[in-house]
Amino acid sequence: MLIQEHWLFDCQIHLLQELHKNLNGSGKAVDMYDPIPPSHMPRGYGGVTILWKRELDDRITPLNLGNERIQCVEIRGNPNTIFISVYLPFNWKKVDKIEYKTLINDKLEKFKPISEELNLDQAFDELNKILSDTISKIAPRKLKGKKRKKLQVMNDEILQAVKRKKTAFYIWKQHGRPTEPGNFYLKEKTITTYDLRKLCRKEQALERINARQQILDAKSSDTALFHKLIRKQRGEMGRFFEELIVENETYQTSDSVLEGWTKHFEDLAKKSNYQNFDQNYLEAVEDETKIILKICKENYSHEKVSIQELKNAVKKLNTNKAMDYYGITAENFIYASDTLLEYLQLLINTSFEHCYIPNLLKIGTLFPVFKNKGDIKNAKNYRGITVTPTYSKIIEIIIKGRENNKILKHQNPLQKGFTAKSTPLLCELFIEEFERENKDLKLPTYIALLDGKSAFDVVVHKNLIRRLFQIGFSQQSILLISNLYENATSCVKWGNTMSNRLFNIEQGVRQGGAISADLYKVYINPLLQILSNSGLGAKIGNINCCAPTCADDIALISNNPFELQNMINIAVDFSQREGYLLQPQKSVVLPIKTCNKMLDVEQGFWKLKNIDMPIVQDSSHIGIKKSQKDSTNATIIENIKRPGDLCTVLWVQDYMGKMD
Repeated sequence: MLIQEHWLFDCQIHLLQELHKNLNGSGKAVDMYDPIPPSHMPRGYGGVTILWKRELDDRITPLNLGNERIQCVEIRGNPNTIFISVYLPFNWKKVDKIEYKTLINDKLEKFKPISEELNLDQAFDELNKILSDTISKIAPRKLKGKKRKKLQVMNDEILQAVKRKKTAFYIWKQHGRPTEPGNFYLKEKTITTYDLRKLCRKEQALERINARQQILDAKSSDTALFHKLIRKQRGEMGRFFEELIVENETYQTSDSVLEGWTKHFEDLAKKSNYQNFDQNYLEAVEDETKIILKICKENYSHEKVSIQELKNAVKKLNTNKAMDYYGITAENFIYASDTLLEYLQLLINTSFEHCYIPNLLKIGTLFPVFKNKGDIKNAKNYRGITVTPTYSKIIEIIIKGRENNKILKHQNPLQKGFTAKSTPLLCELFIEEFERENKDLKLPTYIALLDGKSAFDVVVHKNLIRRLFQIGFSQQSILLISNLYENATSCVKWGNTMSNRLFNIEQGVRQGGAISADLYKVYINPLLQILSNSGLGAKIGNINCCAPTCADDIALISNNPFELQNMINIAVDFSQREGYLLQPQKSVVLPIKTCNKMLDVEQGFWKLKNIDMPIVQDSSHIGIKKSQKDSTNATIIENIKRPGDLCTVLWVQDYMGKMD
């Protein structure tokens, strides 16, 4: 008997052997990699198991394969048989939406409205159970198809060749399986086998050619199909490996690699405490934040979430995305009935009223994503993208909708990242225009590209709360964001396996969160304001463009090398106050020869925290190649090699041509 969703946790899994005196079983619980203590167990959900009669115990061997969603057993026989019980997400396109709404409504009728903070954890947990139970009932069952062909390719010609081969083999066998080299029947068997293999190789070659052409066609016409084809071509081994380097330690085998990922991201999530940081300033900000939160708690007024506001937030959820920690996706609410949305509105309003978000809504699933530069086996070349619980996404979208106007009002014009009706290409436009003006004025150009170490992951929460208060966020929103990052945890998923423990998020904004990019822009905005007001750096006419920025990618530009050093010092001072690191070896200076007479500078001229900044001949800014000589043409030549940047290159070339 194969069972999905037995709802037992790890500490209860032994009960499978006690279900019935004639039954035995083997199963997995959802918390098998991070067991939940009996005193903290929520309502059960998930889990897979296989049950069998006890008289078959001596013939059945449980297999330790797959993750917490897969249970396998092997039955000894002739031949041996493997049974697999799998609980997998399903395709919403094949779901009966009306039945889904009906089942949800029937279950919600049994629940009473809640109003007290202490009931929120239980209410969200029960709603998780309702959604999981409903999904398991309406999930489309996989139909049994025809037996798969053993050959990887098949057409009419190959089918006829298979029949000829089988006929030749049968006749050869009927004549006593002769082995003499000159035997007619042996030759027929060999020739038909050769012909079949030749046809298969030919068909496989045609398929490879067609697949490549399909990728090229999809690149410009269907982005989703393009990435799907690329993933299929690369296969699993293209993304997952069994060796990982974290700092100076190497992890091997799949289990230790997962532990290495957990250690890497756990260290990033721990509160930084470097000696170079301005500890007095950070302590003063922490004290000030305590006062801010106290003021907010004493004076905030509850702004109710309307049903239309909730529906608008649900519409903004991205579909066809990975499930969250509880197996819930955006589609659960996009296709929800009005009854479910009204109940969710009640829960969210209760959460907003008390400025309290249950801890179970703060568990994120972190996926390491390669930055497409550096050693693929080195953890520092990955960023962590976190899938937060769907409820949290809805809450974040609601907060963003209420506060986004304040973010945009105070955002420095040089910040072009993650901003509606803007494009990061404007950062490159600033630099290109400054270079052209310097050519006309016969002045040099110097660009300092600053690299912050894991910038999104090291945001100090207290400093962020202070910044939100300064730009006029509502007191309720400040308390909700503060609570959202309090007791937040994450686990790492690599391949199909989840890490065996959760780790606390003590700092940083989660990349992948609905409001995370906006919070980071608020956090870094004072640096751009200081640079803009300093009077230092590049100007085109009377327009200040000293620091074109895309999120955490900052470029300082000037035509005076000493002025550039002052701007670097300002950035260093800001980083020490705000508690993040600028990396001297990855932060570089690129002199652009826009005139014949330039100051002859040597390595070590520019410094970052008394450490020499490398002077390079070329580098990249927002993915666009920059070069010391003829930067525009170098950009075109280098980036045209990558089809994804072709449109960008042509746009820059066309625009610059019109400006001449």
